Amino acid sequence: MLKLKKKHSVFVIVLIAFHFSGMAAIKLPEIVSDGMVLQRDARIRIWGWGNPGEKVVVTFKNESYNAITAANGHWELLLKPQSAGGPFTMTIKGENELQISDILIGDVWICSGQSNMAYRMESVQERYTKEIENSENSNIRHFLVEQNLSYTVQNDVKSIGWKKANPKDILRFSAVGYFFAKSIYEKYKIPVGIVNSTFGGTPVEGWMSADAMHSFPQLLSVFHHYKNPQVVLSEKKRDELLLKNWYDSINSQDIGLNTKPLTWIADGYDASSWKAIKIPGYWEDQGMDSLDRLVYFRKEIVLPENIKGKSAVLFLGHINGADTTYINGVKVGAIRNINAIRKYNIPAGLLKEGENNITVRVTSFDGKGGFVLDKPYKLEIAGNSYPLQGVWHYRVAVRARKYPSKTLFQERNVPTLLYNGMISPLTSLVFKGVLWYQGETDIYRSEIYGKLFPSLINNWRAKFRNGQFPFLFAQLPSYNYGETEVHPGKSDISGLREAQSKGLSIPGTGMITTYDIGEYNDIHPKNKLDVGKRFALLAEKIAYKEDIVSSGPTYKNMTIRDNKISISFGNTGLGLKINEGDSLKFFAVAGADKKFYWATAVIENNQVIVWSANVKKPVAVRYAWANNIDHANLFNKEGLPAQPFRTDNWSF
Repeated sequence: MLKLKKKHSVFVIVLIAFHFSGMAAIKLPEIVSDGMVLQRDARIRIWGWGNPGEKVVVTFKNESYNAITAANGHWELLLKPQSAGGPFTMTIKGENELQISDILIGDVWICSGQSNMAYRMESVQERYTKEIENSENSNIRHFLVEQNLSYTVQNDVKSIGWKKANPKDILRFSAVGYFFAKSIYEKYKIPVGIVNSTFGGTPVEGWMSADAMHSFPQLLSVFHHYKNPQVVLSEKKRDELLLKNWYDSINSQDIGLNTKPLTWIADGYDASSWKAIKIPGYWEDQGMDSLDRLVYFRKEIVLPENIKGKSAVLFLGHINGADTTYINGVKVGAIRNINAIRKYNIPAGLLKEGENNITVRVTSFDGKGGFVLDKPYKLEIAGNSYPLQGVWHYRVAVRARKYPSKTLFQERNVPTLLYNGMISPLTSLVFKGVLWYQGETDIYRSEIYGKLFPSLINNWRAKFRNGQFPFLFAQLPSYNYGETEVHPGKSDISGLREAQSKGLSIPGTGMITTYDIGEYNDIHPKNKLDVGKRFALLAEKIAYKEDIVSSGPTYKNMTIRDNKISISFGNTGLGLKINEGDSLKFFAVAGADKKFYWATAVIENNQVIVWSANVKKPVAVRYAWANNIDHANLFNKEGLPAQPFRTDNWSF
C-alpha cells in the first residue's frame, strides 16, 4: 500500500482537488455561444459537458431548466418552444457559471455541400457591391464551421463564432446562404441563422456516417483502409516526394528565371522576339503543344502621367494553371487554384508613366493551358480601366510530362471524414431545415450518386433527431465539362443532374434548377443572388407551407402522334413560356435506334410539341440533356426554368 509522507500529502490533495475542479467546469459547444440564433416554435436542445453527476441549471427568459450530467460527461435539456424575438441572455450554472448574451429566436438553417455553397461574399463583392454596403442587419447571422477531416466522430466543431451581417463580417458568409437568409428575413421579418458547414471539392459519401456506409461496402472498405494512420502517412509522404520531384524538375529547367544578365520577368528584358498569342485563349488552340508545361506571357501597357503614386488592381480572369504574376519585375501575386479569379492589388509607386510590363509565369497541370474566355482582363487605376485583352507575347520555358494529379491521395475524398468532423458535432442542434449544394466532384459517378444522395438525406434525418426536416438542394448549373456539344448525346453532368433529382423521391425534399444562371466557363458561377432567392422560394413552399409555385415546369407524361411527341408538364403555374428568343431550344428526339437529334419544339395549349425531320418514328424525348444548357429556355410564367428530363431509360 502506498504511504504518503505528511509534508507531501497536503500538496497531493491540492493537486487532486485542482484536477477535479477543472473537470467539473461546465463546457458548451462552440455553436452555443454569444450571438447565437435558436429555433423558434420548437423545443430547443441545449447541451454541453461537465463532471459525471454534476447538476446543471439553465435559466432563460426567467425560467429554469435542470439536467444531470451523465456518466460519459454529457448533459442536455430541452427548453420550451419560444416565439421569434430577442436579444436575450442565458445562464448555465453547475460548479461554474457561464452566461451567453445577445441570443435571438428565429429560424436556423444548415447550409452544406461543397464549393458553390461555401463560396463567400468576398469572392463576389465586385458583383454585389451595393448589397454588401447595405448589409447591416443584426437579425441575419452566420456560424462558419471550420473545415475538419476526422477518422473518429467528434463532439464539437471549431469556429470563429456567430457573426452578424454587416459590410465587414458578411465577406466570410456563404453567398448563397446570405441571399437565402436575406430573402427569408424580408418575407417573414424574423431572425435567421445560417450554419455554414461546407468543404470544397468533396464527394457525397464524405458527408455520410460510417454506419450509413454499410449499404455501400466498397466505400466502407475505403474508410477502414484509411482509418489506419500509417496508411495515410505513407501516402502523404509518397505524394510529397512525387510533387517535390515534379516541381523541382520544372523549376530546374526554367530558363526564364535563369537567363543572364536579365531574367524573363525583369523590367528591362527585351521580349521582342517572343511569339504573339491572343489572350484570353488557350495555348493549344493557338499552335502550342500540350507538353508546353511552363510558359511565360508578357504584355507592355502604356500609362499616362496621372497614375504616378496611385495603387491599382490587376484582373487576370481565370488561368488554367498556376500563375505567378509580375509588374515591372516585381511579384504582385500567385495563385494555384485554376477556379480562382486572379485579382491582384498593385501597391502605389509600382506603376509608372509610360511603358509598363506585365509578365505572367504559368504552369499548366493538365488539360488545356491558358486564359479562360469571357472573364475580366484589365488594370483598374483610380476609377479608370485599361483593358488587357488582345495580343500578348509568349515563350515556352519548359516542356514536360503532366502533373501527377490522378495518382495523388485526396484525403477529403475518404468516406465519412466530413461527417465525423463537421456534421456529427451539430446533431444535437434544433433547426428549420437544410440547404444542400453539392455534386461537382461526383460528375462521373451518376449511377452510385443516385443511391448515395437519398441515403444521405435519410442518414441526416436519423442522426439529427430533428424530425423529417425540409431538405432542399440545388441541381447543378451549366458548365462546359469538356467540349461544347454539337450533337445531343452522352452528357455526364446530365446524368448527375438526374441522379440528384432522385432525392425528390423522399418526402419533404425540394430541388431548385439553376442551369439558366450558370456560366459555361466557370464551375463557380457568380450569380449567387438568384440561387439564394430560389432556395427561399422553395423554402416558402415546403418549410413555410405557402401556397405558391416554387418550381419550374416538371415532366409529367408524353403522347406520340405520328412523327411528333406531345409533352405534358406539372408546375406550369400561369402557363408555359419561352424565356429568351422566339423558339424553344435544347429539345432532342430519338427513334428506336436511340440516336438523338436536336428537335423543333413549340408550345401549344400548355403542352410542348416536338419533332425532327431526321426521326420519322420518335419514341423518346430529352430536354436540356447537355453540359452547357444556360440557353435552355422553357420556363413557366412565374419565371422559373423547366427541370431537365428524359423520357427514356437507356444506358448512357
